[in-house]
Amino acid sequence: MKKLTLSVLALATVASFTACKKGTEDPALSFRTRDSRMAGEWKLSTAEIVKSYRKSGGAGTAANPTFVETLTKNETYDGTTVKKSAVWSEVQTPGSTNTETSTFNGKYEMTLTILKDGTVKVATTTAPTSVTGVTSPANTLPSGLTVSPSSSNSSFGSYDYTNFDGTYNYAASTTKSENTGRWSWSDSRKNKVMVNIDGLGTFYVKELRNKTLVLVNENANTGSTVNTTSSDDSGSSVATLSLI
Repeated sequence: MKKLTLSVLALATVASFTACKKGTEDPALSFRTRDSRMAGEWKLSTAEIVKSYRKSGGAGTAANPTFVETLTKNETYDGTTVKKSAVWSEVQTPGSTNTETSTFNGKYEMTLTILKDGTVKVATTTAPTSVTGVTSPANTLPSGLTVSPSSSNSSFGSYDYTNFDGTYNYAASTTKSENTGRWSWSDSRKNKVMVNIDGLGTFYVKELRNKTLVLVNENANTGSTVNTTSSDDSGSSVATLSLI
């Protein structure tokens, strides 16, 4: 009877720890709570982000041409180097077709400090090495004329150029930021698989181990229509962080 009781207690203990598995890649057995495993200083190891956007509308007349606007963004990070690309286009009927292709390469670091009291600190350092763009059709400016626009299509920030012939280089400089906010589980206190981090967003915690944290974000908004203009946008991101 004593052996049976000990066996039951052992099974109950293992079951209680196994129940800690929440994310699909969580360890099957952990002796630390999810809050304890979340707390610490994390450094971004890898990341992959894909986003797309499409908007259409118009009546097909000269005064109100039909238009289709699309934007696709891709971003990868290998622990040292970040690479971004963005392709934007707008087709008007009747009218013209405009495109802009932008690329961004540089060094990047991000640390995420999570405390048990709900405080979170996000620190980033970005050092661009190559930031370019190509537009079509090209808009040539008179020699010597300088303009400083802010691109809304590439989302890589403002840039300067002196002779806009359709190809331009951004003014690249190292930037650092540090923001303090709050973090919390956005689902029930029992599940703890969705986490909200101020400044970053809401993520599914796919994997939470003693030294590994994998965050996933997916969204899809389709069928939004305002004044005969429809828009769709979707995106996904996967980020892996390592405990420092």
